Amino acid sequence: MSDKRSSPTRNTPTLIEGQIIAAFGRQYEIKTSSGLILSCYMRGKKGGIACGDQVEVLPTTPGQGVIESVLPRANLFYRSDAFRQKLIAANITQLIIVVAVIPSFSEALIDHYLVAAENEKIRVLIVLNKCDLSEAAQVATEKLALYQQLGYPCLNISAVNDIKPLIPYLHQQKAYLSVNRAWENRPLSMR
Repeated sequence: MSDKRSSPTRNTPTLIEGQIIAAFGRQYEIKTSSGLILSCYMRGKKGGIACGDQVEVLPTTPGQGVIESVLPRANLFYRSDAFRQKLIAANITQLIIVVAVIPSFSEALIDHYLVAAENEKIRVLIVLNKCDLSEAAQVATEKLALYQQLGYPCLNISAVNDIKPLIPYLHQQKAYLSVNRAWENRPLSMR
């Protein structure tokens, strides 16, 4: 007598790959390759996820899922101080450093961003905003001339009037826009 037990067919859930497009504390929005947006949490109390990370998600209910794993990163931007580290963005192809005519910007912070981007071989664009303020714009443009001489593209715009000149720089890029504030002393780093 032969025992021909058939094992029940189990519907093993399939993992879906996607990219983190937004982070709200421990909740993340994932865009799948099919364009579906899922609201997800990380399994357990693990953290360490940044916008731009490629992840594997286990769908749970329609529109929701659990992040099972983070795929290897090409790069990671983070901010740190003596007490903690905050992940900012992963897998970017371009860093856009946005500075304003007023208030004045920190050249040291721009330098730090450039070092981090060069270390990872990431394209850089420096955007000078509020260029409609003519007198102050001239001074700021002169301060950025050194960066142009070093080969970094600089774009002068007035975001309140027209941002169209920025659009071609965003085409086919995964860009991180870094707003340079003179009062903020925690520069970005790369890993």
